Amino acid sequence: MCPLVITFIFLIAIISDNCTEIGAVNAEPSHDPVPSLNTFDYVSVNIRNGSIYSTETTASHTTELYSATEFISSNCETNSTDNCPILCGNFDDYSQNTILDMLLDPCRYDSDVIPSSVNPLDVQVRVQVSYMDVDTESQLLKTRLQVAFGYTDPRLAYHFLSPNKSALMGEEILIRRLWTPHIYVLNEKMSNVMGLDKSDMYVTIDPSGKVELNQRISLATHCWMDLMKFPFDEQTCSVDFQLWSYDVSKAILRWRKDNPVILSPNLFITEFDLNDYKAEEAAKLRSTDLNVHYSTLRLEFNVSRQIGYYIMDFFIPSILLVITSWVSFWLQADASPARVALGTSTMLAFITLTLGQYSNFPKVPYVTLGEIWFIGCTIFIFLSITEFAFANVIWRRKQVVNIPQY
Repeated sequence: MCPLVITFIFLIAIISDNCTEIGAVNAEPSHDPVPSLNTFDYVSVNIRNGSIYSTETTASHTTELYSATEFISSNCETNSTDNCPILCGNFDDYSQNTILDMLLDPCRYDSDVIPSSVNPLDVQVRVQVSYMDVDTESQLLKTRLQVAFGYTDPRLAYHFLSPNKSALMGEEILIRRLWTPHIYVLNEKMSNVMGLDKSDMYVTIDPSGKVELNQRISLATHCWMDLMKFPFDEQTCSVDFQLWSYDVSKAILRWRKDNPVILSPNLFITEFDLNDYKAEEAAKLRSTDLNVHYSTLRLEFNVSRQIGYYIMDFFIPSILLVITSWVSFWLQADASPARVALGTSTMLAFITLTLGQYSNFPKVPYVTLGEIWFIGCTIFIFLSITEFAFANVIWRRKQVVNIPQY
């Protein structure tokens, strides 16, 4: 019995070895590489509020990994840092405040730092003038302007997150969270942002990161006048914008190419006519020890005084007063009361007229054309009074006085 069992086991072992060899000969070799994480594994991303919070590795196909990577790269920011979550996904359905909170996260945005750029940052400026007045007494140009400053801040671009989202808009609260150029008026006397209950300021941010800041300001600037030809004078007044904290190597002010200055169709200047205006760009040296230049924009107005008022209220009345003083020439030489009253009254009336015209006139150290006119009229009236004195003396000398004899 035992020899039979041993023989049966031996035959089974021989048959098993032969089958193994036949399978090895007929099997085709496999050309698939050894699976690896880089080739077959797919990294899934868990996105919450636009930020990657966790990842998970699962088996997948190579083409699936390529599609997922392409989708993520096309909807993610490219300038993130190690300390700041990457912004990914489509946020067309998100509110404006949510998108702004993500863009203005302190880990990726610092409102004290100027937007980075290889070249100096271009700040495009447009001014709309709605009111203007020239104050001769104070030598001031008073204006009300709507000023628009435009520049590009790459940190605020969100086209990769929300391609169909319109421009983001906000008022003073949003503006205080952004970096904005510090621009002041070089020849400023007084200025303030207009508004009733809130300041008239608003900002728009388009998907490419272009920022446009608009504000309405009431402004009074110095306008040093040459009044030698008053009241037939022309004056040139300007508003000079200049960057305060960034020189020309970091930021440059430029007028917009399309309509840099817009005048209100209802613009009217009391007592003056606007002849011309022009917008200029310059780089001015500020008196500092560093010897650096700061970008400056000048908005210049050329105005001429309207003479109609002065002709009707000063020149014609003064001419009539001088002619009135000549009436005394036709009076009897011995009519002293009438001639004295006429001469003094015309002189006093002319002085009162002149004082009324020059009551708001600045005290200048030179003689103006109006003052020359005043001196000439005064001389004519004074000579008419003096003529009466000479005529009266001559009249009395020609009279024959009969002395009674006793």
